[in-house]
Amino acid sequence: MAGRRKKNGDGEGEGPAAVVDNPNGTVPEDNTGEEKRQPFHRIRMRSVTGAIWQNRSQEGNTWFSVTLTRSYRDGQGNWHSTQSLSGPDLLVAAEVLRECFAWICDATQRTTQSVSANGTGGGTGDDIPF
Repeated sequence: MAGRRKKNGDGEGEGPAAVVDNPNGTVPEDNTGEEKRQPFHRIRMRSVTGAIWQNRSQEGNTWFSVTLTRSYRDGQGNWHSTQSLSGPDLLVAAEVLRECFAWICDATQRTTQSVSANGTGGGTGDDIPF
């Protein structure tokens, strides 16, 4: 799946660029015709991908969680993914996790601010929801 390049928030484009896959959190169908749950958002740098999952409680509360995977090719050239990271992947994984954290903060602050702007929330929009 092709991704979009994401620039750093400073607008200068310096530093590592992340590839953002599936920005709308759409749910494609699998081979059986059933919907397969997809991450709400993905951030990828080199071979490490952070998948951001949106979760909802029965009470309607929303929170996000993150899973990390690393892509690799086997001897026959087939692509696979694993949750195991090697030494050189660790700093890349840390940067992916930092980007995931920033995305979740931005998403939750936008939600909090829109609720406050509508007059339906009691907060100032500065509260951290986790």
